[in-house]
Amino acid sequence: MALVDPARVGMGAYRLSNDTQKHRRALETALVSGVQVIDTAASWGDGRSEQLIGEVLEELLSESKVSREEVLIVSKGGYLEGFELRNRQQQNRIPQNAVPFSTEGLYSLDPEFLKSQISSSLQRLRTDYVDYYLIQNPEVLLEGLLVLDDITTKEDKRIQAKQDQFAKQLEDAFAVLEVQCQSGRIRGYGISSNIFVETWNDNPIGIACDQILSLAQSAADRVGVENHNFKIIQMPANLLERSAFDSNGAFGWAKRNEIRVGITRPFNAYSDARNCSMRLTRAFPVTAYKKELEKILRDLNDNGMEDLAAVLKQCDSMKGEFFSIIDFQNTMSGSIMPYITELLKQKKEINAVLVSEANGFFDTLQNWIAYNRYEAVVEEVRLLESVGAFGDLKWGKDESLHHFAVRWLLGQLDPADFVLVGMGTESHVRDVLALNVP
Repeated sequence: MALVDPARVGMGAYRLSNDTQKHRRALETALVSGVQVIDTAASWGDGRSEQLIGEVLEELLSESKVSREEVLIVSKGGYLEGFELRNRQQQNRIPQNAVPFSTEGLYSLDPEFLKSQISSSLQRLRTDYVDYYLIQNPEVLLEGLLVLDDITTKEDKRIQAKQDQFAKQLEDAFAVLEVQCQSGRIRGYGISSNIFVETWNDNPIGIACDQILSLAQSAADRVGVENHNFKIIQMPANLLERSAFDSNGAFGWAKRNEIRVGITRPFNAYSDARNCSMRLTRAFPVTAYKKELEKILRDLNDNGMEDLAAVLKQCDSMKGEFFSIIDFQNTMSGSIMPYITELLKQKKEINAVLVSEANGFFDTLQNWIAYNRYEAVVEEVRLLESVGAFGDLKWGKDESLHHFAVRWLLGQLDPADFVLVGMGTESHVRDVLALNVP
């Protein structure tokens, strides 16, 4: 066994921001330790993810601690949200053919919008080029086109026309990226998707592998390029979601066509068996949960905050119903915290100390849910291991689950491929780089 090659573990910068010092230190540590792939996107953190990468890389380059050729920057475009959306709305510059993907965001592959996103990314990243620029989740556009015409079943005969419309927009986007390759602003391009399928017969809103390269070559022909520059895909895969490696999966297609692969979501899995999301990282039991709950309920009731105590008690009664941490966080932000905010607005006086304690209890509750889900994850992974789902690979007795998850993925990939891991602190970086592989 030997330490993992840092070049095969990329740093996913989804949660990184230039206003958080620990993120800055984590990125610096990763780069000087030999991590080469840094994955970001124009929309992540309203551009602050890219800004952090640009600031840190500029500093390390000036100190000769890394060279630009050693770092592989991947960025992505397609989403329009946050500050950029508000700015474009004020200027009446919403891209053509944009579709809503949420109440607060749009998605577009409009050529002018895409070129603008690349320019903004290069400025934030403080570089003349990105190594790969990806269309981010283009299935969002396809699904949006279907929703706009109220197409809800794959038997609807209008689907083909929408798929053709989508393919045309994707080819137009590829043509933009081919021109960007010729100008040197990007070195190659590709797609990051959660739904790669062999053909649209498998899933009408998936990204059909049998279409991609013909669209890329058509785009190259349109702009006078002999061979297309479609060079990479990113897709989710993990211990519980292994279909990408099936005989008809996206990984096999990519290798047959000499396409590089980056793996996303190595620790965030969806379990078909349990019909829920599961986190493939270690969690620890919360030993003082009951005692902490009893104390905060008593303090709230003794100080005239019975209504807030009732909310906490209700959350406790529901704790076993949350499928995942994400489910819990969505419930908190979507309904529980807004409700608590309204409760507090109605009070003449607020005991800030008790409110702070109540917020602290929600952190404890989240840790309880995390451990509860972790036990279910361990049970499922052990079951899959017992039936040979991971081949000859065995989960070591003292090995962390996330190390085993990365080790299995690296065993499926070619040497040029990589696994993207979120590493928000220096300790996370060191932990991942301490992984032992054959």
